[in-house]
Amino acid sequence: ACALACVGGTTNCGGKCVDAQTDPANCGSCGAACKAGEVCAAGACALSCGGGTTKCGSKCVDAQIDPQNCGSCGKACAGGEVCLAGVCTLVCGGGTTNCGGKCVDTQTDPANCGSCGKACGGGETCVAGACKSACVPGSKTFNVTQTIEKLTIPVGCGSVNIKAAGGSGGENIALIGQNLAGKGALIAGDFKIAGGTELQIIVGKRGTDASQGNTANGAGGGGGGSFVRVTNSGTPLVVAGGGGGSCLTNNGPPHYYGKPGVTTNNGSGSRSHDQYNDAPGGTNGGEGWSGSGGRGWNLIWQDPAGKQSCNYGGHGGYGGGGGSGCQPNQCNPLHHAGGGGGYSGGGAGGTCYYFGGGGGGSYNAGSNPSNQEGANQGNGYVTLTWSQ
Repeated sequence: ACALACVGGTTNCGGKCVDAQTDPANCGSCGAACKAGEVCAAGACALSCGGGTTKCGSKCVDAQIDPQNCGSCGKACAGGEVCLAGVCTLVCGGGTTNCGGKCVDTQTDPANCGSCGKACGGGETCVAGACKSACVPGSKTFNVTQTIEKLTIPVGCGSVNIKAAGGSGGENIALIGQNLAGKGALIAGDFKIAGGTELQIIVGKRGTDASQGNTANGAGGGGGGSFVRVTNSGTPLVVAGGGGGSCLTNNGPPHYYGKPGVTTNNGSGSRSHDQYNDAPGGTNGGEGWSGSGGRGWNLIWQDPAGKQSCNYGGHGGYGGGGGSGCQPNQCNPLHHAGGGGGYSGGGAGGTCYYFGGGGGGSYNAGSNPSNQEGANQGNGYVTLTWSQ
């Protein structure tokens, strides 16, 4: 036959589980009822309670821990509370703390940051139990100034998006307005940079056009690259390569077109290099070939200016663009275009049949990278956007 099984020190008395140590109707054993005014204490009927217990009605209870009689008879604790030392106390879970009767997360609560009652000041937030200045999200675009710019990430911020565009190359005098010089690369990425960190920025300038000559004379300077780094760091965050300049047209298209800033770290060779393998782009942060090659990362912070033209062609743009018409070259160097500046510079020159300049290389150390070859016409720019 089925029978009631009682646990926790209780006894089956007439189909009910009772505590015979405290039940006045079954004191010590089933059916042993105490007289009116008596209580059941330790399984025996008595007129008073012992052992630090209190008589509440006909039961002896520990008012220090009994949630129905907490501190005194009949004082019941609310749901979610326990009786501790005779006081109803809120029980908090999930890593929260009881602060003044409320469960709060002291890792994030600005009124109880790190401990109860420790309030953060105005404009501060609670991060990992410490008060910190709140991030004010913002953005700033740097345009060409031909100086090394600086920006300090606001305190409290830590997420930074960097978008940089290299400058395009300059044109042969007869090609001005046709946009046949190489366009600058467009490079963007996301970074974790602590608030208070200072960044340095170089914005690439468009290479200048040839100032004299005709379709058979003169060439444009290379566009400058755009660079961003943590101040004095030997490693870039972002570099966007500049485009190569265009040159005289008598060699036919596309040989006189400037080449675009590229997304690879190495710069591209001149148009001559495409055919004759004689004017490569720079590698590993170095300059492109010939005196008209674009400048790279290894020297750019010591000398960010564009290279000067060696004849009547265009100068290189700020940010390491190569100036046109410079030695060495296999013969007359007057008319070859400058290479773009970048992480590694674009190549320039080559054979006696003059060619457009190579594009500067790029670099992206960020997450969620977006790298586009030859996407920017004109001067370069750098946009920084910061948030929490």
